[in-house]
Amino acid sequence: MSKQTSNNIQLQIGDKVRLLSSRALGEILEGPDRRGRYRLSIGSLTLYATAEEFDALPRKRKNPTQTDTKKKPRKSSSGPTLRCDLHGLTKAQALEALENCLNQALLQGSQRIEVVHGIGKGILKSAANAYFKSCPQVAQIKPDLHNPGVFWVYL
Repeated sequence: MSKQTSNNIQLQIGDKVRLLSSRALGEILEGPDRRGRYRLSIGSLTLYATAEEFDALPRKRKNPTQTDTKKKPRKSSSGPTLRCDLHGLTKAQALEALENCLNQALLQGSQRIEVVHGIGKGILKSAANAYFKSCPQVAQIKPDLHNPGVFWVYL
């Protein structure tokens, strides 16, 4: 199934897209579903977004003499800081919560996520660190200087 966007491009599986909130590049895997959402692959992440939340990229390359000189203005807002509290979760539940939180951050255009793993045996902290280190959208991971049960993820 395909849908026509505002710039007259039919959306199809395999089309390249750019999220408006974070400018991340991705590809359409499925869609749209009953709620009008497309499943997108952004690096190692899979997330759902409506057609209004991304731009379809042209399928064919432009002739070098026809390049666009206009650039879209970037949003000056860094978006909200998201908090992902992992207290009381198993490792598997925590990894699912982290993926959902990262998807939400990318859709909202957030530039950082507060991850609350708590103080314990370090299982959730290690799992969360390993997960974010494997994500190409993550620029940096920093411990909270005032709370050893928290670290910050910068996108």
